Amino acid sequence: GRKPYIAVIDDEESVRHVCQIALQRKGYNVATFADAQSAIHAAQHESFDIALVDWLLPDLDGFSLFQRLKEHLPRIAGIVITGQNTRDAALKALGAGLLWVLTKPFNITELIAVIEAARQYCEVVHQSEQLQVQASLVQAAESLLRQLELDELAHQLVSLAKWHASADAASVLVMDPQRGCLRVVAASGVSVPADAVEVQPDKGIDGLVVQRRQPIIINREVANDPSIAKHLRYGGRGTALCLPLLDDEEDERVHGVLNITRWSDEPQFTQSDAEALNWLRLQAGIAIARAQEHRQVKESFFGVTRQLVALWEAQDPYRFGHSEQVTKYACALAQAIGCKHNEVEAIRTAALLHELGLYQIDKRILHKPAQLNDQEYAQIKRYPELTLRVLNQVPFVWDVRPAILHHREHYDGSGYPRGLSGEQIPLSSRILAVADTYVALISKRPHRDPFPVERAQQLLREMAGSQLDPKLVSVFLDKVVGGSEHAPHAFTVSPP
Repeated sequence: GRKPYIAVIDDEESVRHVCQIALQRKGYNVATFADAQSAIHAAQHESFDIALVDWLLPDLDGFSLFQRLKEHLPRIAGIVITGQNTRDAALKALGAGLLWVLTKPFNITELIAVIEAARQYCEVVHQSEQLQVQASLVQAAESLLRQLELDELAHQLVSLAKWHASADAASVLVMDPQRGCLRVVAASGVSVPADAVEVQPDKGIDGLVVQRRQPIIINREVANDPSIAKHLRYGGRGTALCLPLLDDEEDERVHGVLNITRWSDEPQFTQSDAEALNWLRLQAGIAIARAQEHRQVKESFFGVTRQLVALWEAQDPYRFGHSEQVTKYACALAQAIGCKHNEVEAIRTAALLHELGLYQIDKRILHKPAQLNDQEYAQIKRYPELTLRVLNQVPFVWDVRPAILHHREHYDGSGYPRGLSGEQIPLSSRILAVADTYVALISKRPHRDPFPVERAQQLLREMAGSQLDPKLVSVFLDKVVGGSEHAPHAFTVSPP
């Protein structure tokens, strides 16, 4: 696709020259500026995709400049050039919306790598925006096209197909590009054996549908076509339609297969039935393609978020991996109490990011091997609000801020920062509090060793009703940990 248009803003001529030559050799369009005002003026009539901004400029600091650029170019991605390779610099950059830091002195390889990361980010944002535009365009269209979650879409398609075809059973198989096979995503009216969840695209009747890219009708006449009959164990009872799911009749890609079955002999499916369902399978193909793209965008977001959090946590031996563990337990608890998919995703995001503010607290306080005094504890109590400051410039699909702000509230009202109690505390915050507390108990801290699992679970019971929501604690201990040592089980906490 089109190479991004890059603005390089640095008062050092040598830096501007090196960046311009190196990036132009890679095919990028580049404009250079020696001061902030000339860059701001250019942004009023130029569509820059990426800004490479010096931390200190003669007329404006880099963070303020980037905010001015975003007033004219809201989608611009930012990279800050700085001589300070510190955590504070990285956090300040993130808070200003500058997602990458390029530390002086840097070489060409490092420059190209960070530009490539920003380019990929721009592509992901563009894809996400395209999906959102498509979603808004089809709000009044067919219900399938309004569904972006693949599993829910497949179940909706199964129900719709059964109803529309007056069928007894239906199943949807989706092409998994990573594994190179068809995967059963939803089925109704038929049980799917565990060993049949995945189907190779060159095997069986489903594989034949993929190869032909045309509907296959299974009825009494199928015995006359040996190329189909050899793939079946069909004794003439019942009838079925096997439909390829395409997003375009001219596109060679098959996104999946929709199977529709009637157990009775009559009425038999015919070519006219396949033609009548043509609209459904084409819209289903479009919807599945979009849902898969949506999943990829979402996974890219979570992947980048996990990497950033891991980098921050790597600076603290007592908290490394903490947010990832909290995320697993919080999502498992949310699923156990029946939260909707988007609610689980919001909790997932909040759990990954809930402790960013801690990294603005003095490490001597965080690592103190004794009880904190009142002044030190007052500093710790600031971290939920500090976290929100860091995230203030970051747009989220899900509203994660209440969960983060209130996850240190106590059920009896003795927590912080607002002293909320009971169901005044958002449900997402109460879920996050249970998971966060449990992971803290089974983890090493500066002032103590990790508690054994049995002791940690007992302490959790003792906190029920005072610090934690008693109903959530009960579900957590019964359905999430349930005797396991460290990992939640029987729950899907991330997309496959």
